[in-house]
Amino acid sequence: MVGGLYQESKSQNRNRIPILGYIPFLGDMFTLRSETHNKSEVAMIVIPYVLDVPDGGIEAFDLRRVSSF
Repeated sequence: MVGGLYQESKSQNRNRIPILGYIPFLGDMFTLRSETHNKSEVAMIVIPYVLDVPDGGIEAFDLRRVSSF
């Protein structure tokens, strides 16, 4: 079996030089824009296998008898 989880995030940042970045039309020359796009994945792989079980009975294990606390 194979399974997985995906996560994707996008962000946009705008950094301006004080005062100059807010001037109409000219402000774009003093503005830095950046965009980030992140993707991540977690994959899970499960491999089943058959255990060799003996034919005889299985002993019961009693924790109350073993514990001495």
